[in-house]
Formats: sequence, structure tokens, C-alpha cells
Amino acid sequence: MVQYHSEQVEGRFDLQTLVKKSWARLATACVLLPRDDLYLCITRVVFHAEATRDHGRASFIRGQIFNKHWIHLDGYRLEWKSQTITFPRIFEIPFDYDLEGLWYGPEDARIIIENGVDDAEPVVVFNMIGSKSDWNRSMWILRPFSLHMVLLTIRDSERAGAEKNWSPFFLHEFSDTKLSQGVRQPNMYMHFVRSFGPLEIIKCSLISGICDPVFLQDVLEEPEYPVQGYSYLRGGTQFVPVPLSLLAEQAQAVDIFGHKGLKAYIALPRTNTGDTKYCQEPFYRPHLAIMVTDDTHFAMIYGSDPIDFGPDKVIDQVSLDQPCGMGRIMIPNGIADWDYAATTPRGKTDIMTIQVSVNDATVQSLRLSGILDLIRSLPSIGHLLEDPASYLNTSVGKAALYNKMPNRIFHITQDIRKCMEDAARQYIEDHTPSKTKKQIDQTEKEKKEMEDRGRQLDEHGSDGHIEGGGEDGGEDDDDEEDDGENDQARAQESEQAPDGREEGETAQEKSEDGSQIGAGESDEGAAR
Repeated sequence: MVQYHSEQVEGRFDLQTLVKKSWARLATACVLLPRDDLYLCITRVVFHAEATRDHGRASFIRGQIFNKHWIHLDGYRLEWKSQTITFPRIFEIPFDYDLEGLWYGPEDARIIIENGVDDAEPVVVFNMIGSKSDWNRSMWILRPFSLHMVLLTIRDSERAGAEKNWSPFFLHEFSDTKLSQGVRQPNMYMHFVRSFGPLEIIKCSLISGICDPVFLQDVLEEPEYPVQGYSYLRGGTQFVPVPLSLLAEQAQAVDIFGHKGLKAYIALPRTNTGDTKYCQEPFYRPHLAIMVTDDTHFAMIYGSDPIDFGPDKVIDQVSLDQPCGMGRIMIPNGIADWDYAATTPRGKTDIMTIQVSVNDATVQSLRLSGILDLIRSLPSIGHLLEDPASYLNTSVGKAALYNKMPNRIFHITQDIRKCMEDAARQYIEDHTPSKTKKQIDQTEKEKKEMEDRGRQLDEHGSDGHIEGGGEDGGEDDDDEEDDGENDQARAQESEQAPDGREEGETAQEKSEDGSQIGAGESDEGAAR
């Protein structure tokens, strides 16, 4: 299906120019391979023969190996079990396609690895259309070393028109035998946050791909208040376990990943906001979110405001001051590593390494320090970190985690999500320059005055009688992302980026040598 137009192969373009004009890279995500102390990074590679990413024909997933200093290791030979795997490589992912169609192959790939498992094989999660899913966009998993690949299917449920933005995590099962041996066996299942609103959790077999619902938050009726535009919390990075503190007497029941009745996870989801007063275009920002579970019930207990990491860390000051301009799309791609006991020139702290993309033109690796200190400072969960067993014995802990007061925890989860979505709207307003606000306000004022005059003329026609139906009935303003839409139609929806992709891909990545991942690395980024 890689075909070029005749003018492209008749000597008008050299090979380098041809590749630059018809291929693009974007949305890199990485995980640390603990045994090798190296990063495995995956990148989406897009072929677009028409020399514009608005008409992407197909996507592929490329794997690369980087060392801890973000130096690309070209030709690296990775030993895993009895195999030798050479990187970089394009993973063998078969997919259906039509020469006249668009947007085939794996998209929006994320990668996750199970903590505490010796020589664990990562899991790549992506979405793709094809005949196996009746040409609906659906979720898949790939084991990048064994190349086991399977379509995810929710048992006894009709497949949605579009499945995407699922946030993966491993729910650790506790066993005294496993802990005493000091070895954790690989999990045969992986959980996903399928939706944040309402919070929905599913459990999927890594072998068969069959998924079962395990939790669905009750949607509670609340008073509606008028807001302009939409804002939706969507999946960003994977969820990784928060290391709960240990007490000596709990050693047989607790490990670094939590208590047998209490676990906490952290991720960077993102909001998709648009049609607001000061920005009609889709606007994306990451947030920090914390989720807890007793293995049966799940709840969001913290959500931050939108995070931009400060001026000149990911986006320059000029772009930050123009939220509806070049800096409007920032996507969190993955959490590569979380060092709980790092040593820096400023002392000991924790360092979380993440990847983010801006306008799909850059991929940057950031080191965020002090995340654990931030979590400990939160009144709602500070005591949870210090003594998980004691928390379980409190009335609040039992009520929240054992569902004795379900409405309370459902309200908290729902309120946190809504606060994050409202904060994204407010971020746009706060960061829009005063001059721009005045211009927009004046334009809206003039428009309203014209509408009022027109309405008066309609009501009092030239013959003096009152006309009926003077006001427009309005249209449905539900700008929710393209869940349930046909993939071909999705490429034309105005709320999306120019190429029809949900993640806001807008420009070709700048790096040409495969080492772009470390270009924007920063030691100063911090969630506030």
C-alpha cells in the first residue's frame, strides 16, 4: 500500500525529501526495562502519500532502545528468554486496508510493564480498525517480544462504534507465598479505566483478550449549571502503583505496592476542551490523578488542575500566553519510570520520568521530582500513605473502600472529575491575553446587538403583526469525542485536529535521527 505519485518518483525528490514529505513520527511512549536499565520506546509512524498528514494512509509502531541518558542505541540486541531481538524495529502487526481508504493500522499506542516481576514482558496497547472488529475502531494488545497479539472484546456486550483512550494498569494480587519467595509471577490479566465519566473499570485476559466489567460508578443526579463549551476527561498515560509506606509488623501482608485491601494508583490523564468563549478549537492538557481501590470498588480521590510544567519547560512563554494558538495541544503519552529514592544535587527525592507531545510536533522526556511529597501533603490521602492498615480500621476508610456509604464515594469521584474539567475551561480563560479577551467580548457584544435588532424586526414585521418562531431552536452542543462514530466520518469532524486523529496530531516531528525523545528533557518540571 506504500505507493507514490508519479511526480514523486521521476527524480523531482531525492530519497530524504521523499521520506520527509510522506512519513511522520509522533506520540512516543517509553517504559524502563529494569533488568537492562534501558528504556524501550514505541513511536507511531504514519505514511501519508499525498504529502499531507490530513490524509494518513496507515500507521505502524516502531520500537527503539535508549539508555538512561536518552542516547539512542542503534542496532541494540536485546536478550529475552531464548530470543535475541534487534532494535530499532517495526513490530509485525498485520492489519486490513483498502488502497482508497485512510487511517489503517495501529494508532494511539501506549506501553506498560508490570512492576516487581522478574524479566517482565511489556504490553503495548493500541486501537485499530479492521474486519475482526466489524470495521469499528477497537482496542488491541501486543506483547513486543513474543509478538502475541489479541483483540480486546468485552464479554456479552455489543462492540462500541469506537473504542479508544483506555488507561491500562496492573492490579497486583497478594500472596504470602509469593512474597516470602521474593518473586512475583506475571499477571495473566490487565485492568483498564475504560471511562472516567462515569468511572468504569474492566479486566482483560492477556491471553484471550476477553474482558469483563468489574466496576461501574453510579451516576448521581446533580444540579446543572450553564457552561460554554465542552470539557471531557480522557485517558493519557497508564496508571502506575503509588508506593504505600510499610510498617514492620505488616511485612507479611503489605509490599511496596500496597495493602491486600488497599491500593493506590497515579496517572496523567488529559482533558479535551473546546467551543469555549475564548477558544473554539480543541484544547488538551494533562492532569495528575490518583485512584484507590480495595480490589472491588474504585474511586478517584485526587485530580489536579491542568499542568503545563511552567514556562519554557515543554512550551515557551509566548505559546503559553496563547492557549488557543500553537501550544494548545499537549498530550501525556506515558510514565517511563518512577524512581522512589533518587539522589539529586538537592538531596534525596523521587523522580518520575514521563513523555509528552506538543502539537505532535515534538516528543519530550521530563523528569518530575517530588511527586511523593506532593501526595503526602494532600490532607485526604496523607494518612493513607503513612499507615495503610490503620486507615482501613477507620470509619472513613471502611465507608469509602468497603462501600458502606456508596453515594459518598461516588459523589467524590464525580466531583473530582467535574472539577478537573471545569479547571480546564478556567485555564483557557486565565491564560488568554486581556487584549484578546476584549476583542472577543466586543465581537460577541456586537453580534448580540445585531441578533436583538433582527429579532425585534421579526417580531414586528412591516405590517405590524407578530411573527412566530422568531428564535432559533438551537443545535445539540454535545461535542464529546468521536466515540461511536464511523472511522471514515471521524476523519472529517470539525472538533478534531486537521488529520482527523483524536490526539491532535498537527505537524511532523522535528527529529530525523530517532533520538528526539531526549531533546526536551527537563529536571525542573513539577506538577502544581
